[in-house]
Amino acid sequence: MKSKLFYWLLLLYFPSVSICTAQTSLFLQLVPGQKFQYEWIEQNTSFPGERYLASSYSPDRADRSRPYTYGYERLFLNGKEEYTPAYFDILTQVGQKSKFLTSMAELAINQPGYYPKLKALFEETRPGQDFRQFFHQALDEYLPKIPEFQLEDLQGNAFGSQSLAQKWAFIDFWGTWCRPCVAEMPKLQELYEQEGENLTFMTIAYRDNREAVLNFMNRRGYSLPVCMSDGQVEGLFGVNSYPTKVLIMPSGHYVKIPFGSSSKEQIAQYRQFEF
Repeated sequence: MKSKLFYWLLLLYFPSVSICTAQTSLFLQLVPGQKFQYEWIEQNTSFPGERYLASSYSPDRADRSRPYTYGYERLFLNGKEEYTPAYFDILTQVGQKSKFLTSMAELAINQPGYYPKLKALFEETRPGQDFRQFFHQALDEYLPKIPEFQLEDLQGNAFGSQSLAQKWAFIDFWGTWCRPCVAEMPKLQELYEQEGENLTFMTIAYRDNREAVLNFMNRRGYSLPVCMSDGQVEGLFGVNSYPTKVLIMPSGHYVKIPFGSSSKEQIAQYRQFEF
């Protein structure tokens, strides 16, 4: 986050000038390993390097799950939430759209609304090549695959990684003790009623007991399927806050849906992906 903040401040105070040597040296001290970016910019001085860097350091999926980590500069100053489209516009103007393909793949994985643009860009810049193969390689690079786990739901039915093979699945990690989890349960129930036939749907109750969860579900009239956590599955999925929602793809890759975003919209956008 420090490196990203550095660049947003850089763009704020130096919006139209080239990156100078002093700024380059400072950044290299902060983020070793980024030297190749500066070498490219220094060799292409006519190229607006600051837009390239702003694109590279635009909020990623982890940031979007914690909007307070990047929202202040955009809210109170003049920053934008996303600089990637501006970078793509520049590449288009200078006839270098193919350079953007890998970045666009990462962007489409994190923000699936860009998927149609990625496919169109691939077909334009790599005619005759296999888009699905390219995209699946990108998924392998940018997304984890589901870990092996085995749980039981409240009715004693088995649920685990083997149940999810080659399927779309949605998992919500929650707890009856978690106020945000409880507050969103009506929307989650609605989502289950609308999408339950189209994808495997499960919720996993953490730091709870079976009786408390059963009482909660019956008292509120929810029909959502629930598994009790074994105390390990959260760690396997990298869950560190609640609620956390995970969308699993037929390829076995999964993404966390950013907190506060519409799960229904995110699911619809990700289901554009071709497998």
